[in-house]
Amino acid sequence: MGKIDKAKEDIAHLRAFLFLFAAGGFAIIGFIFSSFEEILGIKIFFAIIGILICLVAVLAINEKILKKIDELEDL
Repeated sequence: MGKIDKAKEDIAHLRAFLFLFAAGGFAIIGFIFSSFEEILGIKIFFAIIGILICLVAVLAINEKILKKIDELEDL
């Protein structure tokens, strides 16, 4: 496998993880909005922590994707 093909595969895998974390964040946000009156404070706290974790993961993965794209341009 050439370097270009490997870089493309790495970008594809990172995009899959990016979409998974983004979907997870949206699911948690949907959970908060759908049952906001029923959930206790500790669940809201953990939901916000989960959203922050997903947000940080999305930002980190996006940064890796951009670096891989720059590397791909150099090849």
